[in-house]
Amino acid sequence: MKKKHVLLIIGLLLVAFVSNAQKPRYIKSDKYEGVVFARNPDLPKPSKMPFMPSDNEITTLEKKIAGSIGKLMSSYKKQHEFFKDQCDIVNNLHKYKRHYFGYRDKGNKVITVFFFKYAPKNWKEGVFFIEGGGCAYFYISYSIGSDTLFDFS
Repeated sequence: MKKKHVLLIIGLLLVAFVSNAQKPRYIKSDKYEGVVFARNPDLPKPSKMPFMPSDNEITTLEKKIAGSIGKLMSSYKKQHEFFKDQCDIVNNLHKYKRHYFGYRDKGNKVITVFFFKYAPKNWKEGVFFIEGGGCAYFYISYSIGSDTLFDFS
């Protein structure tokens, strides 16, 4: 019984080590450009195990966003009257740089993507966070298992 516990602990440590040791990966298509990170330093909860999303998972996420961004924006504007109508995120989505982070929450794989219209020159080198938001900076999360978008803000 002790041997199983030791092997389980070693396995979990190896997974954590490999996940944290992965270097950021640059990804680009004709519709999006971003960096995939192995972990988000802004996720303090230990229940959220980081993982590095694959290129296929990012492609699926981006297709889901492209097909849903119009409805998301319409719903967001109804809930937030202060949001400016001149924000044309739908037609300018390809202009935003992205940072992708994956984590497991209760066994479910989730990818959170941060969008930056005005990214600094070193945006590919590391994680940065910007206060505020509006038209220039926003984020959204995607549940891989249920194929749903959530936490659009």
